[in-house]
Amino acid sequence: MVRTLAPRRRAAAALITLAAASAGLALSAGAAAAAPTGTGTTTTTTTPAGATGTTSTTTTTAPVGASGQSAATVIATTRADVVTEAAVETRTVLTAHVGATAVSATVTTALGTRGGDVLEQHAGAHPSLLELRWMGTAGYLRADATTLQQLFGFTAAAATSEGGRWIVLPGAGRVLATDPGLNVKSFESTVSKVLASIDASASLTPLRRLHGESVLGVVGTATSKGVTSNITVYVSSGTDPLPVELIDRNTGLGVEVENFTWGVQPRLTRPAGAVPLQRGWLSKKTSGATGASGASGLG
Repeated sequence: MVRTLAPRRRAAAALITLAAASAGLALSAGAAAAAPTGTGTTTTTTTPAGATGTTSTTTTTAPVGASGQSAATVIATTRADVVTEAAVETRTVLTAHVGATAVSATVTTALGTRGGDVLEQHAGAHPSLLELRWMGTAGYLRADATTLQQLFGFTAAAATSEGGRWIVLPGAGRVLATDPGLNVKSFESTVSKVLASIDASASLTPLRRLHGESVLGVVGTATSKGVTSNITVYVSSGTDPLPVELIDRNTGLGVEVENFTWGVQPRLTRPAGAVPLQRGWLSKKTSGATGASGASGLG
């Protein structure tokens, strides 16, 4: 699957590895929505050189969903609006098949100006817990024993003893500085790039209601490293368009559905009783590695 919209997961050493054939997710169709009315206006006031008066120019922008709009216009308007947001909360569901077993994972993330909160819950072959809290220069991890051993390189003994406990991550400041998905502005830039990547092939779907909002679908394809994904982004209609849901379908790998709630600042608290990460908990292979992703980047 093309991970175009979820770079934040790299902070946990590719938190989700799903390899298999495609698995579809049925989306409930909402009732058709009426086209939005009204316009967005921008007034620019200028004073010509040497003049005593001012000249005002008003530019009228049709709301997203108005008749006659092109996909390129909707994408451009949405991209401009996305990068003005101060925070975002997302919920992502990934589905695929590993052999004959259907595997899904849900990741909820809240990103603000001071980091974010990630909660991952697998369903299927390997139910697991993984929670990361990034608070300024501090970082905290809590995971079950299997996740600690398989994803973070803990030894079996350490994973058993530390599973379910909060662990302080000494390298959190470096990870926060280097992983773009842990900064809301960088995340917004990534969303903007995804929209731009489907611009040339994009088309629009009729207005509908989704998650209680009037939305317009932008449908296109994006290619990364030779792999092409079919992408649909549902954008809220009106003068303040923002992505509401993104669906990424890749025939050979799986389906990713991501929902967005914009403007939600994470309300994080420092976990009580957190213990510092000990290098002796990690396998020799893990402790000898370097980099911002994976257990090596946490210590």
